[in-house]
Amino acid sequence: MCFLFLVGLMAISNPIEKSKIKVQIIINILYLLIVPILTFTILLAWWFYPEPYELSQEYISALGAYFSENGFPNTISSMIMTIGINACGFITLTISMIYFYNPKLDFHNLKSFFNLLLTLGALGVAIPQDHSILRIYHGIGAAVFIVFFGVLNSVTQLIRFGRKHHRPIHPVKQFEFYKDLTMVIIVILSVVVFIVSYILSKTTVILEMGIIARISQKAVLAVDCVAIFFLDVDDM
Repeated sequence: MCFLFLVGLMAISNPIEKSKIKVQIIINILYLLIVPILTFTILLAWWFYPEPYELSQEYISALGAYFSENGFPNTISSMIMTIGINACGFITLTISMIYFYNPKLDFHNLKSFFNLLLTLGALGVAIPQDHSILRIYHGIGAAVFIVFFGVLNSVTQLIRFGRKHHRPIHPVKQFEFYKDLTMVIIVILSVVVFIVSYILSKTTVILEMGIIARISQKAVLAVDCVAIFFLDVDDM
């Protein structure tokens, strides 16, 4: 955490004097750090979960609860989720501050706002879903984190696509064009499927919508983690 704080402080200090590319490299590194932290957090929490975890029957939030679905104590997994998600939130807060203090970066206000929402969402996710008082904040935070992680990726991928392919396709670059277009479509589609299925699971009695919502939640996170590696330093 101290290392990340120092990295963020370096990026926001003397923003006028720092070159744009150096700040973009720092942001890129911070984004890439989210992937292993989030991945290992979920996998470790899954490993220590006191009963078999059902992908299609439980949201990821179950891994961070005080008790498992069948009432077993879930202390270790809950601690792992709290620490890991808070670490992700600290990273997105650092990125938000960097964007806010570096107006030379493209769409800096929009990206700063989205990363701030991710931070607030992470704080909510870190609260166990079965907390006696604060459970409502967990639900709000989980929705905000998942949705805006996808929205941020969607917007960034669209901006990247527009920057790289605003001119007619050169025959040599056709593969790159369609690769980037495919990633844009997949990122946006995964977010839309999750939002629609989640809303329908809460407003209808169609059981399949709940299953789709739980599976698509994992799909959104997986797609977003992969999509980060498609971004270049120039996209930051």
